[in-house]
Amino acid sequence: METNKTTKSDIYRIDPRNIIVQKDFNSRVDFGDLEELAEQIKEQGVLNPITVIPFKEEDGTEKYRLVDGERRYRATMLLINSGFEIPRIPALFQPKSTTEEEMLIQQLMRNEGKQFNEYELGIAYNKFRKLGYTNAEIAKKLGVKRWKVDCFLAHLDRDEKVQDLMKQGRITGVDVRHIYQSAKSESAAVKQILKLVEKAEDKGEKKLSLKDLEMDADYNIKKDTTAVKKGLSTLFMYIDRYTKGGRVELGIDVYDVFEGIKKGSTLKEIFENAVSSTKNAC
Repeated sequence: METNKTTKSDIYRIDPRNIIVQKDFNSRVDFGDLEELAEQIKEQGVLNPITVIPFKEEDGTEKYRLVDGERRYRATMLLINSGFEIPRIPALFQPKSTTEEEMLIQQLMRNEGKQFNEYELGIAYNKFRKLGYTNAEIAKKLGVKRWKVDCFLAHLDRDEKVQDLMKQGRITGVDVRHIYQSAKSESAAVKQILKLVEKAEDKGEKKLSLKDLEMDADYNIKKDTTAVKKGLSTLFMYIDRYTKGGRVELGIDVYDVFEGIKKGSTLKEIFENAVSSTKNAC
């Protein structure tokens, strides 16, 4: 059997000073430690090519619109502005006909450095929603689970103070979701988050740690509730096996996780709703 021939993708070397960054195109809000990345580039150069779309200005000067690699670009410009000479960096060219949608997809798929956090992914998914896609269509197009699209988009509707903390990297989206799930209201969740972040700052910590959460009573209640629900789900499966799908009375309500499940539901319905509640919780 004949093997396929190796194909070649040209990597160009371009002047980083000719790169144009379109405002608000990048979904990233936390660029991390650029000085550390700059030191790596100083020693090794830019190893992974950035992605750009070449174009010419009216005077004929060649410019490049940045599609992917803004952290590498920013770190490179830090070095150049400090007097370090970097005449060119490697780049992959995309055709001028590349659509906004295709650029957004590449921005997410080509991300090989600092991964996007939940809040940044929410911003990215919202751009697709503005293009007319539903949450289900976004999940399918990007090959991600539907609950992630729902939950990460939900971050954009949080209280502004909570969003600012996520933008600053002082609390993760995962922690925010846990706290919102356990709180009885949004105001209670916001109050709890601000209190926990304040405690972390008093201890000289830049961001909320898992240890801070584990010491918080409401977080432990939520964690224990999840364990109880899993245990009950297992119990339902065993009962269902021996009752052959018979009906049982569910006379408990654990922190509203079984809200909407009424007495008299079949064990199959109870189990499916419990699993669905776990997956869809944001």
